[in-house]
Amino acid sequence: MTNPRRIAIIGNGGGGKTGIALALHQARHLPLHEVDCIQFGPNWSRVPETRVRSEIDAIIDEPEWILDGFGPPDTIQHRFDRADQIIFVDMPLWVHYWWAMKRQIDAHLGAQRVGGPPDCDLRLVDKEMCEALWLVHTEIRPKLLLDLEPHGAKLVRLTSPEAVTEYTATIVPRGTLRSSP
Repeated sequence: MTNPRRIAIIGNGGGGKTGIALALHQARHLPLHEVDCIQFGPNWSRVPETRVRSEIDAIIDEPEWILDGFGPPDTIQHRFDRADQIIFVDMPLWVHYWWAMKRQIDAHLGAQRVGGPPDCDLRLVDKEMCEALWLVHTEIRPKLLLDLEPHGAKLVRLTSPEAVTEYTATIVPRGTLRSSP
């Protein structure tokens, strides 16, 4: 599909998913939904999973959307089935760690985060971030690869920082990306 209207973006933390989602949102004017903003309340409090699942299902039923992130595992396959395009950010684990830790350090130095749940301070979740990156890579990623197999025709798999940069450049010319949706 030349101009997908339902786009699922998934992959480990720190891989540039939010940047890609923002570029798509700005270029194609599709509604953007960050799963972390749905599943986390202030101070990283967990929103009840039934509410998260319900909200994600409602988004998936819409004719246009960009959905960035994971959420409850049982919503992922439904999302893939409905998507016109699936973007899988799947770089080596060390890159995800490097980029995520750079974001954590920037937060500790006072930088404003692009995207993410409101009222959730990144400085509070260094250890949790490291644990989540490992969990996603070692336990969730192998299952995700199997779930993605039937969707090869609509899959964009980005496996390096260069691939992320090149893909983002195809969406919007370099230097024109705004920092908020």
